Amino acid sequence: MKEIEFRGINLDDNNFVFGTVAYSEDKKDVWIVEFLEINYHGKKKCTDYCFHKVLPETIGQYTGMKDCKGVKIYKGDIVVLENRYPFFLEDGTPNYRGVVKEIWNGWCVQPESVNKGNNNDCCWCHLNEAGFEENENSDWLVIGNKHTNPELLERK
Repeated sequence: MKEIEFRGINLDDNNFVFGTVAYSEDKKDVWIVEFLEINYHGKKKCTDYCFHKVLPETIGQYTGMKDCKGVKIYKGDIVVLENRYPFFLEDGTPNYRGVVKEIWNGWCVQPESVNKGNNNDCCWCHLNEAGFEENENSDWLVIGNKHTNPELLERK
């Protein structure tokens, strides 16, 4: 069974929290609901939960896939393929990094140049076409995310 998990940046401490998503009726407020397992005297487990109010634009779903080091890949992550399957920028230089996006009920990597507003070279690579089967480690490497590491998308 595929693991369904979301993350978002907590308004209290600006760190990511993980769980499921809950919205207010008007969709203006968003929470990540974290489920906690509690042991009582080492025998009985009970589940409790904690609501974390998050920045709505930072919500990202887990893709069900992990990178080459076993790190979970989420929507909004910045990933690289070192010296493999390069994307090319408008000037012809290789660009090996992009942002994980959801498109047509699948996961894709959008190259860095498209994130800068240049949609003329809208080259997409499906996340699971880069050397792995779903639920297995891939050749991608998560190097950050677009919310806390936007400088990783800046061209040098």
